[in-house]
Amino acid sequence: MIKSKISEDKLKTLVSRSAVPIIDLAHCGKSLVNRVGQQLHKAFTEKGIAFLVNHGIAEDKIKAVYDQFDNFLDLPAEVQDRYRRKDGVNYGYVSPGMERFDGSTPELRHAYNICKLDDQNIPREPLPEFAEDITTLCQDLKAMSTFILKAMEVALEIPPGFFIDKHSQMLEGDEVNMSTLRMLYYPAIVDDEPGQSE
Repeated sequence: MIKSKISEDKLKTLVSRSAVPIIDLAHCGKSLVNRVGQQLHKAFTEKGIAFLVNHGIAEDKIKAVYDQFDNFLDLPAEVQDRYRRKDGVNYGYVSPGMERFDGSTPELRHAYNICKLDDQNIPREPLPEFAEDITTLCQDLKAMSTFILKAMEVALEIPPGFFIDKHSQMLEGDEVNMSTLRMLYYPAIVDDEPGQSE
């Protein structure tokens, strides 16, 4: 048996050391909003972060969307360019180098921002399944987001419906709501070049 040169202590993760609180969303109906709200409050005030598990969104739905994103990245550049994010808006394809990490260092990742489920935002023509897969996933994400927003209302002791009202138009356009689904792909870096971020 080959022993790792890395000590077991270094192999521990933030989750396994309980540095990141885990909040279980399994069977979270309306009656459990208070419990989740209290757990979120504790996690955010003590650690500033939480790891949500058992959220009920099927892994195959998430994988289907990322498979479509991979298919998009395989399209010719001229097709990708038709969906490129324009100045002044937050939706569309973001190619490597379009964004700057610190104002000067180019980001090497690909991103696809979706603020609205329509033909302008989703490449339906070259990838007809993309729209169906993303719409299905977004329905689940919106339902989970609504539950989390209700739990945050409890956590912050604000009137019920306050956050729900502010986010009632999720994924209906960045002119009415800035909620965004952002898919990211970080390609492997072959050689480090000065001035590039990871």
